[in-house]
Amino acid sequence: RKQENLFLNYTIVEEVSKTALPNATVIVTDEFGTKLTETQSDNNGKIKLALEPLTFYNVEVNKEGYETKKLNIATGDTEKNIALTQKKAVVTDDAIVIENIYFDFNKSTVKKESELSLNKIVEVLTNNANMSITINAHTDSKGSETYNQKLSESRAKAAYQYLLKKGIPASQLTYKGYGESELLEKCEKCTASQDQANRRIEFKIIK
Repeated sequence: RKQENLFLNYTIVEEVSKTALPNATVIVTDEFGTKLTETQSDNNGKIKLALEPLTFYNVEVNKEGYETKKLNIATGDTEKNIALTQKKAVVTDDAIVIENIYFDFNKSTVKKESELSLNKIVEVLTNNANMSITINAHTDSKGSETYNQKLSESRAKAAYQYLLKKGIPASQLTYKGYGESELLEKCEKCTASQDQANRRIEFKIIK
């Protein structure tokens, strides 16, 4: 009779801070490269995998803003953290580009994983003391315009305050909320991913 699968929990974390990383895509393949399962880490960065005893699996972990991680896992592993390395911010002519900054629905507190993202902005501004940026926050189109305007202002301000707390001088920073006035996805009945695309913060370089 076939041995029972073992259910193993792993946590996806950022390698330096060990902060848990939600919404990382985890693809498990067998030794022949056949895809067995694809899952996403939950809000606490956790994934649960059903593995056969004494078998090796290839795992690939992808998350926006992070290097792709490839590793082997087996049921006997004692290390249950899978650590991802942050990519650097990309500086273009007119913006500092990073992955999306996440907030809880209807809230303006910066999520732990997004503090890591904002640290990329800190790094660029620290290394370029003469650069100044504006933090522009945008919401999705759900809710009233007035409400979204206020929400975007408080989100832009939350990012601004985080950068100040990290030692960036106020002279390098301004912030503004745009509410739902500049939607990337103009849709009547927006999907979750369209809403997500509209909820964004842009770090524009002021010339």
